[in-house]
Amino acid sequence: MNRFRSNICFQTLLAFVWFLAPENRGLAQWPQYGGNDGDFRGSATAKLSSDFGNWSIELGLGDSAPIVDQGIIVVSEASFTESGQEAMSIRAIHPSSGKTVWATTVDEKCYTSQDINDNYPVRPLASPLAAANRIVAVSFGGCVSCLDQATGQVVWRHDLVQEFQATPIQYGFASSPWSDGSRVVLACGGPQALIVAFDLADGKLAWKSSPGEAGYGSFAVLKFLDESKHLCYMARDVLIGIDSESGRELWNYPLPNPGLTNAVTPIGVGEGGLIVGGQGFDSSRRLRVQDKNGTWTIDEVWKFKQSPFYCNSVVADSREIFGYKSNALCSVDLETGMLKWRVRGWTDANFAINGDRVVGVRGDGYLALARLTNDGISVSNGARVVNDRVWAPPVVINKTALIRGRNSLSAVDLDQLPSIDQLPSGTEIDAMTAMYGKKHESIVNLLELASTEPTKLTYKDYRLVVDDRSIRFGESEYRALFESLSKSNRLDVMSQIAKDWSDREPNSIVAFDKLVEFTQSQGLGDKIGQLLQDRLVEVVIEVQAPETTDEDAKLYLAGNATAVGSWAPNFILLERSHLGLYRGTALIPKGQFEFKITQGSWDTVEVRSDGRSTSNRRQMVVQSTTIRAEVQAWKNKAAK
Repeated sequence: MNRFRSNICFQTLLAFVWFLAPENRGLAQWPQYGGNDGDFRGSATAKLSSDFGNWSIELGLGDSAPIVDQGIIVVSEASFTESGQEAMSIRAIHPSSGKTVWATTVDEKCYTSQDINDNYPVRPLASPLAAANRIVAVSFGGCVSCLDQATGQVVWRHDLVQEFQATPIQYGFASSPWSDGSRVVLACGGPQALIVAFDLADGKLAWKSSPGEAGYGSFAVLKFLDESKHLCYMARDVLIGIDSESGRELWNYPLPNPGLTNAVTPIGVGEGGLIVGGQGFDSSRRLRVQDKNGTWTIDEVWKFKQSPFYCNSVVADSREIFGYKSNALCSVDLETGMLKWRVRGWTDANFAINGDRVVGVRGDGYLALARLTNDGISVSNGARVVNDRVWAPPVVINKTALIRGRNSLSAVDLDQLPSIDQLPSGTEIDAMTAMYGKKHESIVNLLELASTEPTKLTYKDYRLVVDDRSIRFGESEYRALFESLSKSNRLDVMSQIAKDWSDREPNSIVAFDKLVEFTQSQGLGDKIGQLLQDRLVEVVIEVQAPETTDEDAKLYLAGNATAVGSWAPNFILLERSHLGLYRGTALIPKGQFEFKITQGSWDTVEVRSDGRSTSNRRQMVVQSTTIRAEVQAWKNKAAK
């Protein structure tokens, strides 16, 4: 134990010494979401790009953009604790090598009221914040962690849901923190406060705003000639301006389409000017906030019918630039709101400004450099630099772009991008288009081949699709592939695919069960025994049923493992104990266990108290354990 502590102390000392080195503190900064001023503008002249190397590293799941401050890159990622609980790690990275300076794992929480699935798993969405030698990060489930920037040691923590009754936001807490250097401001949401502020030094509550439901965008700063500022935030139903020192609401602007998934962050322009957009507006608008006889008023300067949807917009050369409806890029005159041009080929693109250049990264990892013209956009250089799904805007420091893929982080020298004549046309990106029921073209072709000509499908055909990391080849695709191949008894190919799937996703219980199935089909009994011995652990389920449960009701465990019936709704019967709890035991393969509680059918499955469906319960099983679950309501008895 003493030796372990000595190693930790030595690593902490090394990180601290490296942090204090003058050459590591002069790097241009991007300390928060959107950069220094939240306008996605990077410095093009501060220092040479030699501060950064060209590298790419693997990370845990995440869609949050990195930040750069005091000579280090900081990024958050999904991880797990030693006991298998979902967690978040905050990682500091050396810009020239991509090596980890320090990494800290903190608790994570998720709730049945949040929507969690293969395309939208538990992972960090909010960018970290660097301020006053502190790093502040917000997890998917609303846990706030403040770390010492030099060592990564936790200084203070808050759980917004447990402490402030924050509403567990449907798709995860995504609003990035903001700081004035002495306090940190965070979107909370719920009956106590829409926004809360903590003292950076000790984490004590500084103030709470009035109640409200949070959105997914981040904070913007509205500036005035007298150097005063308003902190702006687009909530679920309203755009508000607050005094960052007291949390007092200064003005509000009700959204034309309230209650929608507002993800676009407003941008401050000029004195009292604000560019807004997103689902809540169903348009792009320029607003002007003015003090008229001691009362703040909000006027609409112009309205443009299209709007950024999930991705960000930027302002360059008196124009707003944004993408909408997946693959069209618009340029809107900042003074008049008139469309200047529209081009295609920018699928799910996010942007940053680098000097006089626009830096855009598409959802499939294609990075492009362009300059604006009077009648369009001239792309000079570009390449697919990330073999991964990209949701986050690029972070541009000097001549380097940091690109956060869902499982990666890459540093790309913009001056080394090859020249191109035009940006390739838009592509269908599965992680986004899954919402509309579409699959990536490569997946469609592979499944079609398996269905119509299964004897011609080879393992190489499969690998060509799954090796493309911008394509989400998930459990449903594997099931469809196996179903088609099994009709022609393609055991050879199916065994190879099952082995590859299990290797790619070692925490997938379904993949492991498929591997066991095809290993058994080949008569390799000894190998099956070893697989099961290494993987199976005992899991105990304890369920607290709601008061509406009938006295003679029978409860069942339904889950994603063969051992619990592969989602059969009445496979594992839970026994009722004298304490009123229902209890059951099953041998589950180590991995990501997903389950729900039913009363024997999907018409009597557990739901939320208001009758809405719940996401699958999830538990990373790494050892024998007891999982406790509390059911809110049953589908056949819930309030409608």
